[in-house]
Amino acid sequence: MHASASCCRSGGFARAAAGSCKPPLIPAATHRHLLQLRESLVDTINHDYATFVGMASNLKGLDAALGRVRLPVNSLREEVLFLQVLEGP
Repeated sequence: MHASASCCRSGGFARAAAGSCKPPLIPAATHRHLLQLRESLVDTINHDYATFVGMASNLKGLDAALGRVRLPVNSLREEVLFLQVLEGP
């Protein structure tokens, strides 16, 4: 049986792992890991924010374009409905 498997079953994994690492190294390793996580989080936010801003700037004129198309589309819809009423079921 593997040594780490037996200590996991007995609930002594943390004790076994703590014994293999000197206590002063644990806070330093944790701090390094925290710094890496923060850097990764900032990179992700910056990338996603740039994408979001790019999408927003692409949508800037969309409302006006839809407004120009709305009238002809509504007019066409009315014509189609009128023809459907004329033809009947």
